Amino acid sequence: MSDRNYPENALGAINTSCTGNHSDAAIQSAVAVPTPAQVAMQIARLKQAGHVVHRGVDGGYLVCKYGYTHHAQDFAALQCFARRLGVQHEL
Repeated sequence: MSDRNYPENALGAINTSCTGNHSDAAIQSAVAVPTPAQVAMQIARLKQAGHVVHRGVDGGYLVCKYGYTHHAQDFAALQCFARRLGVQHEL
C-alpha cells in the first residue's frame, strides 16, 4: 500500500467512542489519571505507527497522519482512538 492511500484499519476510526467489545476494566483504567510514562508510551506507539501527536494546552491531544487530524480531549480519548486504529490493544 502506498503512503498516499488511507489505511483501511483507520476507516473505522471515525466513530471514536469507547463502546463496543472493550472490557469494563480497560475503560476504567483509561479513566484513571495517567502517569507520565503511560502518556509517553501511548504517544510512542502512535508515532511508531506513523502518526504525529501534539499535546494541546487544554490537556488534549491532536493526532495527525496523511493530512487527517483527530482531536482527543484527554488521555482516555487518546487511548480510545488508538484502539480504534489498532495501534493500542486491550490488556
